[in-house]
Amino acid sequence: MDNKPEQDSPSAPRWRRCGHGPGELHPGDHAVVDAFKRMLAASKRPVAWSKDSDIAVRVPTGVERALLYPNQDAEAGTVRLLLVHPDTGAVLTRLAPYPRKLILGPWDQVYRPLTCTAQGKETTHLTGHSTFREGAALTDPSLRCPQCDGAELTAASVHGPGGGDDVSAFTCDQCRVEWAVWETPNFTSPNYADAYAGAPGLAEEEFELVLLADDINLRATAALTGTGPSVPGIDHRLLLLRKAAWLDRAAREREVNWHLGDVPAALVDQGSAWAARAAHDFLTWDLEHDQDGVAGPAGPDSAAWNVAGGARAYVRQEYRAMLDQEREAEDRAQMGPRRGPDGELYNTDGKPL
Repeated sequence: MDNKPEQDSPSAPRWRRCGHGPGELHPGDHAVVDAFKRMLAASKRPVAWSKDSDIAVRVPTGVERALLYPNQDAEAGTVRLLLVHPDTGAVLTRLAPYPRKLILGPWDQVYRPLTCTAQGKETTHLTGHSTFREGAALTDPSLRCPQCDGAELTAASVHGPGGGDDVSAFTCDQCRVEWAVWETPNFTSPNYADAYAGAPGLAEEEFELVLLADDINLRATAALTGTGPSVPGIDHRLLLLRKAAWLDRAAREREVNWHLGDVPAALVDQGSAWAARAAHDFLTWDLEHDQDGVAGPAGPDSAAWNVAGGARAYVRQEYRAMLDQEREAEDRAQMGPRRGPDGELYNTDGKPL
């Protein structure tokens, strides 16, 4: 009696995937073996490749098709790559650094069985970021292309000294315009680097903001009870400005980190809404108080602020002007004569005048 199982039976012999098992390999397995052999050979002797063509790069899960980011030295030890779909060429991951020694050569479809796409895996884990960005778009992103106003951006990252990644630049996926992370090409007001140069850190700024608010509340309470003078409007303006600037910086930091997948979209939307409200309150204050205290070149009634994100740009202008005024006051105090404890005037060298 023939004990060989029926071909349609669940226990019928199938194509063998184990190299030590009997029977022939499935044609798909042949492709995987061929790809693996090709990868091993290219790892030992990489094939010459051009920076203008798609390349094959080794990753922990196998091999991926990649694009070399433009305007960089292709001979450098580390290059920035975008992993793309092996069939369509669509970008799958954000920009990330890869050791040049992992590049096998020009992309060849023989490597396809070793890609995440062929294996049914996600590629987001290959660049080491979380999946907060996946499937969660921002309601009203402030980071937009200065040319086409698009919000589909690719973030270029650098490996920070603390071990994490930091965004260094953005590139518009549609028109390929590139700008540094601190730049604000849509506005002529100070960018983030210029506006907040010399400012306290966010935690210190928050602490000083709380102290300022408590001081104003105590003085306002004293004025209401008749035990103290009224609080000058310029002090209220300072509180509104510092609050708006603090929220502007915090919201920007959240949105930048969302592009790394480190912050959920809901928190970015929340921070952006708070920053926009605080900036609007500050701008409205200056409009309603005859621009008293305005120090920047463009007043609150300028058409430059009558655009999306304009109020936050106005905050950056005025915060920079505030820091400059504080620095000038400190310089004058150091240069001018000072009165000593004995009531006499002394110059900057400590000599009596």
